Amino acid sequence: MRCIGIIIFFAILMTVNLSAGEDSLKVVDVEIELKNPSTALAISAVFPGGGQYYAESYFHGSAFVVANGYLLYMIFSKNAEFNDLNDQLQQNPDDENLQNSVVNARDSRNLHIWLWSFSYLLNLMDAYTEATLYNFDKRMELKVQGNIYPIHGEMVPVVAFQLEF
Repeated sequence: MRCIGIIIFFAILMTVNLSAGEDSLKVVDVEIELKNPSTALAISAVFPGGGQYYAESYFHGSAFVVANGYLLYMIFSKNAEFNDLNDQLQQNPDDENLQNSVVNARDSRNLHIWLWSFSYLLNLMDAYTEATLYNFDKRMELKVQGNIYPIHGEMVPVVAFQLEF
């Protein structure tokens, strides 16, 4: 019973499709602009966020410019603080508060280095992905092809779906 229902559904689908005539079916060639993922990756490697701008993902590009800029500022700031405290510790090696401050400054600098490294790698992956998916929604095409074939003496509608991107 289920098989008959499916056959009737496709028969109706084919009847509607065949009765529409060939005049209603038009093929239009459209030139779709694509972005090169390798170019986006190279731009982002030199200038974090630049690959996102290349792929016209302005929000992500701005976010990576701000995040990487802030983290680099914090790395250099914490490194300068660490160097100053370390110089003071050389003059006063017995000061425990100064020793703790040096350790905290070093740990903070190292944390910001790790955060920047993560942000930089995420920036590279995002630039590559954004360029790959540029105009993705416009590149997808769904083709439906159908026909009625005689199988074991009965006319059976056959429908094929093909998704291209």
